[in-house]
Amino acid sequence: MAREPRSKRYPRGRNQCQGGTLSRRCVAAGIGDGDDFLVVSVRSADTDTTPYDMGAQGSRTLFQAGNAIIAAITDLRSRAIRLAAEKYGVPIEEIVLHDGLPGLPGLPGDSATALSLAALAGLAGGELVGTGSYAAPATEFDDTTIQGAATGAFNDPSFSTHACEVEVDPGTGEVVLRRYVAVQDVGRAINPVYTAGQLAGGAVQGIGQALFEDLQYVEGRVANPNFTDCKLPTIADVPNIETILVEQRSINGPYGAKGVGEPSIILPGAAIANAVHDAAGVRVRQLPITGARVLGHVCAQQPPSSPATAV
Repeated sequence: MAREPRSKRYPRGRNQCQGGTLSRRCVAAGIGDGDDFLVVSVRSADTDTTPYDMGAQGSRTLFQAGNAIIAAITDLRSRAIRLAAEKYGVPIEEIVLHDGLPGLPGLPGDSATALSLAALAGLAGGELVGTGSYAAPATEFDDTTIQGAATGAFNDPSFSTHACEVEVDPGTGEVVLRRYVAVQDVGRAINPVYTAGQLAGGAVQGIGQALFEDLQYVEGRVANPNFTDCKLPTIADVPNIETILVEQRSINGPYGAKGVGEPSIILPGAAIANAVHDAAGVRVRQLPITGARVLGHVCAQQPPSSPATAV
């Protein structure tokens, strides 16, 4: 189902912090707090003491961290339910969750219940802590064609399509981007506004590669003396990026989410090259698609003029 990204005001709550919004939404959903996800606090830890992870790259952060959070919340919920069953002297099957706190049916959990569970956990030998980790299922791939990569195949690819409108000056070859639309299968948009921002940001980076960033190499070394010919696009160079989120949920992603950060970078070069071909009738196969390159192709297609005859 396709839909326009929506904006939503989120309620204020306790323990607000600056980062980890998507992670907090995963935690809140797991413990039953719904949209009041700001009761969850994300603490950045020292990498010397935290378990190893490959890093925030490869469009994997929400996919990996979200699944690890769900595993940790599942473990925490099980521990809390066992403690609540001991507190009330009932089988664990009779314990239900009220706004994330375990209790008996008709007896909603409250802060006192939470404190008593924490006290019981302390008496049992430690804090009420849940742990979780996630490693994506291995996918078979041909290791003779992919070398030097930590993983050779992606388990939950997303699908994208981009379309654009350009104007090409027939006298100079200059390309002006007038409209740009990015459509992507995002699995499930846990935060639609952030997701749309990822699509737009990736598209702008791809537009920069397609039209502006010109690195010159001589014998494998960058020969640009400065950044004049490696210009990054500004707001004056890029139209409003129209984003459309298609939600076809992933089987393995957290709540059906898929990685969305990088696919939008890939398509702009091809989309703009196709638009230039449609507008000017020339096929530019080298990036960036500068006015000089477009004009060179246009001139190459024109028949040579007849030589002047001297009188």
